[in-house]
Amino acid sequence: VQRLAAAALARTQDPEACELLAVQIGLVAAGAAGAAGAAVGHAGGEVDELAGNDIARLDLAYALARGGDRRGAEVLVRALGAPRGEARDEAARLLAQLGDKRAVPRLRDLLAVEQRRLGAAEHLAHLAEPHAIKILDQVRGDPRASADDKARATVALGVAGRQDVAGALRAMLGDPHFNALAAAALAAQGDRAAQPVLEHQLASPPLRVLAAR
Repeated sequence: VQRLAAAALARTQDPEACELLAVQIGLVAAGAAGAAGAAVGHAGGEVDELAGNDIARLDLAYALARGGDRRGAEVLVRALGAPRGEARDEAARLLAQLGDKRAVPRLRDLLAVEQRRLGAAEHLAHLAEPHAIKILDQVRGDPRASADDKARATVALGVAGRQDVAGALRAMLGDPHFNALAAAALAAQGDRAAQPVLEHQLASPPLRVLAAR
């Protein structure tokens, strides 16, 4: 509960929330972090648990970075050199969501792996990276690509800010498999066509927070 609260409050750059996250991922000793450290001190076992869970630690670092604390971004950047490939990939994905171009080299490497290409291009869409945009356009125009892959590519292009896919995204609002993603991409472009779908999603526990934002 502390982590969820801190991650949410960190969006407002709340100092106590950011400090609690920093303690949780081991950037600050619990005893040296004031009220945040005292709060975490009651759950020291959870902090120890994070030491062996690099993915959970990266998620907290992302929340810290999203709150404007550069220490979180630096944790993610260091993880680009982690021994485990999964941690490197996750760090790159989270950095891309932050708009941090230091994610580009790792994700560009994944564009060369056929099974990973579309996923890497989707992540790079947050940075409107030209090579990724080219691949996404290729997927949309490939007659051999599945309908799902074409839909994913369309959503990613919308995330990248491409106005020319707005019509295709609006058409996807009736697709229960992709309407949440399509609505989010349209909302990011300020397109009010997404509003009825987003209002409907407010009643769905798994979707309501994204829809409300």
